[in-house]
Formats: sequence, structure tokens, C-alpha cells
Amino acid sequence: MATTYYSGNAGAAQALNYTVTVSLSGGSQISGARIDSVVAAAYMSTNAYGTTYQVRVRLLNSGGGTLAESTQNINFTSSNYGGTTHYFDFGTSVDVNSIASISFFGLNDASKVFVKEGQSVSIGYTAYSPCTPPSSVWLSASGAAPGAAATLYCSGSGAGTANPIVGYIIQRSENGGAWTNWATDSITDTSTYFTVYAHGTYGNYYDYRLIVDGQYIDSSASASVRLTTYTPTACKAPTTASLDKSVAEVAPTLTYSGAAGGTINAITGYEIQYAESTNNSLWGAWTALKTVTNTATSGTTTVALSATRTYYRKYRIRTQGGAGASYYSGWKETSSVRYNSIPTAPTAFVASPAVYVSGVISLSYSGATDADNNISTHNVQYATSADGVSWGGWTSLSNGATTHTPTLSPGHYIKYQARAVDALGVASGWTESNQCGKNTAPSTATIDLPQNSKTIHNSRPRILVTLGVDAEGHTQAISAAGFTPSRNNVASAAKIVLRKSNAASAGAVSFAMTTTDQYGESSGEVTRSTTYAAPSFTDATIEGGTTPIKAAHMTELRDMINNVRAYYGLAAVVWAETITAGVTKSRGWKAHVVELQQAIDDVVTLVNGWDAVSTVNQIAAFNWITPGVKPSAAVMNQIRQVIAWL
Repeated sequence: MATTYYSGNAGAAQALNYTVTVSLSGGSQISGARIDSVVAAAYMSTNAYGTTYQVRVRLLNSGGGTLAESTQNINFTSSNYGGTTHYFDFGTSVDVNSIASISFFGLNDASKVFVKEGQSVSIGYTAYSPCTPPSSVWLSASGAAPGAAATLYCSGSGAGTANPIVGYIIQRSENGGAWTNWATDSITDTSTYFTVYAHGTYGNYYDYRLIVDGQYIDSSASASVRLTTYTPTACKAPTTASLDKSVAEVAPTLTYSGAAGGTINAITGYEIQYAESTNNSLWGAWTALKTVTNTATSGTTTVALSATRTYYRKYRIRTQGGAGASYYSGWKETSSVRYNSIPTAPTAFVASPAVYVSGVISLSYSGATDADNNISTHNVQYATSADGVSWGGWTSLSNGATTHTPTLSPGHYIKYQARAVDALGVASGWTESNQCGKNTAPSTATIDLPQNSKTIHNSRPRILVTLGVDAEGHTQAISAAGFTPSRNNVASAAKIVLRKSNAASAGAVSFAMTTTDQYGESSGEVTRSTTYAAPSFTDATIEGGTTPIKAAHMTELRDMINNVRAYYGLAAVVWAETITAGVTKSRGWKAHVVELQQAIDDVVTLVNGWDAVSTVNQIAAFNWITPGVKPSAAVMNQIRQVIAWL
């Protein structure tokens, strides 16, 4: 740190307020010098000490404005009045070139400090030197495409005295014009690099140079370098372009080679167009097809055929470059390719007979066409199924087959498909025939209820059956002489209620049934023998208020109901209480009646729920009379009546 002194002689004692003009050693300003501190010395009169004074040092510019100031409290005593120095720190440096004068004064106006002769002010300063510009500046390339990036390198930069590097200023000149600050960077290295860009217009240029940004003083500008924007040249078209076929069913492959990029115009891809013709002579306009991203000088790509069969297409290709469409290559054209016609599938295919017994199945297919009129044969295949739903794989017959002798198990199915094939081996879609099934008779039905030799008290007894399975799923007609089914012409495994069409005489009742499918195949016969016993009651009519309810009335109802339950395969009811004439009290009558009603309800539920599809032959709906505490003739007569309906 250098120091310069300013002295002032106050002469006789005077108030401590004085200003000195700034003039560094030699009477001239030093470029880059900055104030670090101010030291003031004052020789105080005796009437000044013993009091603490606030003293301020202020740096002033030429207009009288304050640049910086520092204030401290000074206590002048008998020990320090003779010229002690006092330091005033501004916390930050101030450029000497900005200072016009320094003021040193007391702030205690009520009792000013008086100084004697010999007071002085000294200023400490540092003279900073500029940073050193790079000794070497160069570019990664002397030219580039419009707007392309390049790298600006530099080395040999240096800091100044007490003036470190804080960054770089990049200046740019367009086509030799004025320099402008283009970018800044906070890099503090002496050797570094920056990304710069070429001019956006061909043939123009930018010059770049660097200024080292110092903390206090920047360097001068470095030498400049020039980045020229090159003018591109066009790419070169492929020298060869060919197709792998002249007639195609799938997209042909276009192969090309011999392309090249231009100056600052590297290959970015290839543009392909097509023209179309119905006769390979007169061609339509060129139409964009696709762009291939490929930076190589050769390659392959598939090209789409015409959307219309028998039409021709030819293609042309050109090289694309990064400089844009104005610098693409010319076109290279291919030969043509035709989209082959495909025969249409047969419009009809009949296999007969549909219900197969034995011998051959005749195959008749027709209606296939071809735009080229060159159908040569038909492929024929067959598939078999065990259920007519899930099918095995297709097996080929000889081409053009019109008959087939299948090996089918009963209940199995066969179907066929045919397609036309032209002279080029191109096939149409398949047309399927109808299904032919090897017919089987329905399996024998099952008489579920009643078992043989069971007794019923209904003169038109019911038979509950389950039809057998028909392997082909054919409906079955029911044949049961003297009985009417709840429904007819029904599917496999249907549950059917059959009922005697007319009232039977007391005694044995015989039942026999077969089913026949829709093609006349009949199942085996099932038979059943049962007994009709007309109801016989003690006191044929129970008159209300006249006929007393007896133990015999209840017992015979119990017996008949258990007969009916046995007929329908239900377990006999174990009655809650034995009814004994002259012993069982009438107070239990209501419970006995409810027990009878519930036992009958089981039968009604079974019968009416057997055929869930039809209500024919069901037990007619009725509502039980609710029994009271005392025996009722109406309740008893209703139960007797219902037994005859079961």
C-alpha cells in the first residue's frame, strides 16, 4: 500500500472543520488507485480535551456529493491531545479518481473542538494494474454451416496487480462492423473455451475477440478470430435404385447406393415418391410416399404397393441433406412393380347330406373369380368336431376334391373349406361349407319318479322323467301312450312331467315312453308300473257341527299322505304324536293338521318345481285353510280333496 500525505496548518487554534483537496504524490492522479483508509492527526487545544467528540471523515466528489464516510467517537484527554492519530475505515475501497476532496470535522456543534497548528490527514491507497488479455485465441473450425456451433479457445490470460480475473467478455463483430459485447462468462481460468455460432446467412462471417474481466480493471481486447459461414453444395443422388421384384404380393424392397453429401450438407435421409399406372405406360403424378432417416450412402427400404390390385407403381429417390431442401439431390428412378390380383373366394360351398349316415359326402363349391382369369385349382380341407362347437385342425384333401368318405363316430361332425388358387400360386380367402353330422339316437330317458309299484290316490297320476342326451343336440319328441307331457320337442336332459290323459280305474297303471330326434332316430323305451288307489275315508263327508272329528279320520290321512310321499320318493313323515281313539286330546288337533299340510307342501314343491319351463301338469295352486284350536270339518275336507290332486 502506498501512502500520500496532506498537511494543513491551521495557524491559531480554530474549530475542527477543514477540507483538503485530493492530490496524490507528485500532484497527479494515479490510474487505478483506490482509497483503503484515512488517518487523521490533530493537535488539540487544552480546552478541547476531557470531552468525547464525534468526529467524521467524509470523501467528497467534485460536485460536493458524498462517496463514502466513516464516523467514530474520540475522547481527547491530557494523554492524547498532543497529536494522536485516529483511523477511519470505509469498509470498501473508493476509486481515487472519483474523489475531489476530504472533509474532517467534529459533529458536536455545541462545543466545537479547537485544534492547534500542525494537524494533518493521510490517505492510504493501492494502485491496481489491468488484467492481461489472452496471448493466444483460436477456433475449432474456420467455417461452419449457418447458425452452427464452434468452439472459441484462449490461453495466456493473466490477472493484474491486486486485480484478479472474475470472468471474460466475448465481443463480436458482424462482417467487419463495430465490436459489441456479445456474451459474458464467470470463468476465472487463464486458459478456457466458449461456444460461439456461425452467422445465419451463407457467405457472411463473425469476428470474435476476448476481454479479460478484472475485479477492478479489465484487460485490453485480444486478437480476433474469424468464423465464416460456408455456402453448402447439393447432395448427390444415388447412382443405383432397384426393386427386388416386378410382380408382388407384399411390399417390394427398394435398394439404393452411391449417394453422397455436399459441402456442409451431410446426408440426413432419403425422400421417396411414387407414380401409378393401370397399364405400365401412362403414369400419374409423382406422390410423396415416405422419408427414410439414414445417414449412410446406401440402404434398403420397403415401398408400398398400389392400393388397387393389377396396378403398377414405380418409384424415385433423392438424397436429403442438413442444408435444407434447396440443396437436396436430383431424383433417381426405379423400374415398375405390379400388384398381382387375388382370386375371390368361392361364393357357395355345400356339403351333403347334412345328416350323414354312411358313404361319401359330396362337395360342391363355386363362384370364385380372378381378374387375371387364371384360376388353376381349389384347395379343399376338412375339420372334425365331437360337439359341433370345438373343432380340430384342418386337414387337406387333394386339390379340386369333390367327394370325401369320412370316418365319423356317432354324434361327431365334419365341415369343409375351399379356396381358389391362381396360376401364380396366389390363393383367395376360404369359404366354409355347412356342417355334416353323423346322427345318433337320443339316449334312453330316465323315469325319476315314481319307483315301480308305488301307490297314488290321484286317478291321473304323474310321472317325473329326465330326457336322455342327444349327442347332436337335436330336439326330442316324446311318445307316451295315454300320458300328456308338460312340453314336447325339447332339448337333451330336459325334466318333464307326464300325466295320465284320462282318469284311470283303480288298480295297476302302466307307463311306457320313448323319444325320437328330429331325424327319426328313437331312444330306448322306459316303462313304469304304479297303482291307483281311490281315496276311501271314514265318514265319506264330514259335516261341520254334525260329524265329530275322529282319530280314524286323522290316521287315514296320515297313511295316504305317506303313500303319496313314497310315490314321489320322499321319506315317510314320523308323526310327532300317535293319535289313539279315546286317548289323544283334541287340543293337539291344530298341530296335527299343520303337520299334514307341511307333509303335502313337500310334494307340491317337488312336483311344481320339476319342470321349471312349463306349468302344464303342475298341482293347481290352492291356499290352506288355517286351522283353529278346535277341530274343523272344512280343514279336514280340504286335506282330503288335495290328496286326490297330488
